[in-house]
Amino acid sequence: MHNTDIAGVVMGTIQLILPHVPESEILGSVHLSDLGADSVDRVEIMSTILQQLGADIPLFEFSKFKNINQMVGFLEKEMKG
Repeated sequence: MHNTDIAGVVMGTIQLILPHVPESEILGSVHLSDLGADSVDRVEIMSTILQQLGADIPLFEFSKFKNINQMVGFLEKEMKG
């Protein structure tokens, strides 16, 4: 999958799970909790992203990211390998 496709899946999923957040606030430099996502929202976002990408990555891997850009970068690297 192309890098911009992965970023699109991530951003689209965040918009889907957090519809109250304006698209203009979903920036690569923010953490999901900064957007008001609680732990259940974050698990739902990650699970949905993995399902859409067809990836088998343990959810605990996502706890280490400080922002959305780091998550996208990790997914891009994992999907290449």
